[in-house]
Amino acid sequence: MKKHPIVIGMTLILLVVGLTGCTDNNVSADRAKFIGTWYIIGYDKVSIAYTWIFNENGSFIEIDSNGYYTYSTWNIKEGEIYIGSIPSKYAFSNNDKTITIYDGSPVILQKEET
Repeated sequence: MKKHPIVIGMTLILLVVGLTGCTDNNVSADRAKFIGTWYIIGYDKVSIAYTWIFNENGSFIEIDSNGYYTYSTWNIKEGEIYIGSIPSKYAFSNNDKTITIYDGSPVILQKEET
């Protein structure tokens, strides 16, 4: 009778460790998909010529249509992308060549061909 709590405890530990590993793999995979240069192809039904660059080191660069640069950071945690301190939901499509970031109005980005 005393062995049941031990078995249940060990099962819970293995389950938690296993699920934690899955989450880390998804974050790493999504992080790798973001890295690179992206062009905004749609934003709130307005055409804007902005370029977003997600660097591997976590730095983020936005270049507007006048060539002005804005610098920030980016990270993925808890299923959201953080640009600076602002969290947003996101979804990949078109074989990971398109991202839609939901920040009030959806921002649609297309990856630069390499």
